[in-house]
Amino acid sequence: MPSKASILNVLSGECPAIDTIRTKPGTNTTSTYWPDVDTWTRWDEFNAQNLYTIYQSVVDAEWVSGAAGSVDPSSWDTRVFDEDSLEHYLSKFLLPPVNAALGHARHVLDMDKEDDLNVGRGGRCYYGGGDTTRLFKPDWSLCSDSQSQDSKLYKNLLPGDTKVAIKWQSSMHKTAAHYAWKDPVRQILYYMTEVKVRYGWLITDAELVVLRVSLELTGSGQAADRPKRELGSAALGHSRMSSSETDLSRLSSALQSVSLSNSIYTPQDDGVEAYRVEYQAIPWKSSGPQLSIRLALFYLAMMAGYGSHSILPAYPAFDSHWWSDAHAELFVHNTTGFPSKIPRNLEHPDPTGQRGPEIKAFTSGTGRPGTFLTRASVRTLAIDLQREQPYYDVEEPDEEGKMVSCRIFVDDNVTIYDADTGQHGRLRGLRWVPDAEESGDSREGKRSLKEHSGSGKRHKK
Repeated sequence: MPSKASILNVLSGECPAIDTIRTKPGTNTTSTYWPDVDTWTRWDEFNAQNLYTIYQSVVDAEWVSGAAGSVDPSSWDTRVFDEDSLEHYLSKFLLPPVNAALGHARHVLDMDKEDDLNVGRGGRCYYGGGDTTRLFKPDWSLCSDSQSQDSKLYKNLLPGDTKVAIKWQSSMHKTAAHYAWKDPVRQILYYMTEVKVRYGWLITDAELVVLRVSLELTGSGQAADRPKRELGSAALGHSRMSSSETDLSRLSSALQSVSLSNSIYTPQDDGVEAYRVEYQAIPWKSSGPQLSIRLALFYLAMMAGYGSHSILPAYPAFDSHWWSDAHAELFVHNTTGFPSKIPRNLEHPDPTGQRGPEIKAFTSGTGRPGTFLTRASVRTLAIDLQREQPYYDVEEPDEEGKMVSCRIFVDDNVTIYDADTGQHGRLRGLRWVPDAEESGDSREGKRSLKEHSGSGKRHKK
């Protein structure tokens, strides 16, 4: 009879041992079209404690472990000769428990069936500008019915590639085998940048290597004189789900429509100098309180499938939140995509993106024209957590004519215009309140941004 367990304890076990004595050394595929790797550094935030903290409500939820479909491999299954035989093993024995866990996570989060995630072979995805002409094909993919093209082929949310350890290991970076190390990293980086996703993975018979890529933009200094490559879409990805600080069932409707604004990020230039790659290697035999290969791949798939996945020059802290565009009272976790009413930490999802107040002339709700702060720009401002108010800084002359920096807070006296909904409103702390929710009397006397900036209290920095 199946025992009650959880995703955490089902996926934490060590993978069955593999017989690798028959693998032979050789050369890796190479191409002049693949991008360069500017840096290769440890992705320290991707660790067991951080991941458990942000996914605790999912991985600790009760699960009938028999649903994972455990099957013991035969001696023939564990014999690895080359990449093809390793992929046979992975498809039969590593991925089924991971995919069962992803399916269970969707049930825990009360999401629609089309939002189910599945890790599998790369041939089920479209490549090459969104049509069905596949110009390249990673070994592995993460797919969802919510990201399909005519219900035939799918967007690859998490490209992966297979190598054998005798030919490639993550530790080769600073050794005499650096040349052999470089091409597989450039290859998976090419797959990631072509489909415009920040996460990817390499797997061998010795380790799983999870990857996160960021942009090195041209536009100034030495980088401006180097050859440029075209920059893919920098829009922030669609984000869904819920958070460990909230009751999951209460947020089930919110999970279907939470998204981050795609108008925040503006690159410095149209070119990319190179790419910075962060990695974390999980040994094949890792288990227990450390990350196992299956558990690490589950976490990475959740991040790629439900969190923001577009490639940016930098990313916020692993465990941080920002405002949800779709829901006035919710925040979105920057890594998981889970909405929450109680954010742990507030950080803008694109630390290097264009930010600051935007002032535009609109007609007010009463028909009176006015100059208002846009809601989209307010979402880019820094936040004073003590006061629970966004703010921006301006340079102004003091009484002696000296220019001083002053901080202007966006309080509930400032009328804000939401261009997406055509509503005027204001912030009560960090909560967006449309004017329609207030009485006519309470709207009287509210100031436009111009009036607010002209007479509001300044706070010298």
